Amino acid sequence: ALWSRVEPILHKNDAKLTLSEAQAQSVHLTAKIKGDARFPPMAATTGSFNGKLSGVQERLKGLSGQGSAGLFSSMAVLGILGATGIPDGKGSLDYRIDIAPDGQILLNGKKAGGLLGKL
Repeated sequence: ALWSRVEPILHKNDAKLTLSEAQAQSVHLTAKIKGDARFPPMAATTGSFNGKLSGVQERLKGLSGQGSAGLFSSMAVLGILGATGIPDGKGSLDYRIDIAPDGQILLNGKKAGGLLGKL
């Protein structure tokens, strides 16, 4: 995996990753994220990001008519994201993603380590 080769280089160089506004799109889904992560030498990665996801319900409706194992996994991930997001009142969900010094990934304050393996 590419990340396993890149992350040690980031730590070696005491890098800081800043996303001023990143966006990804898929069928019915749009994700926007911004924030920072630090990669200090000889220490764990830490960081904090704010994200907004729109189209979760529309994507779930689109997937519900199809039927394969991969789709069911996608529906589970979208269901978890839908349940943990904070509605913004405009049809989108807000998230705070924290990378704690102990390596835990927190999604709106809840451990999200198991979710990451499904993404």
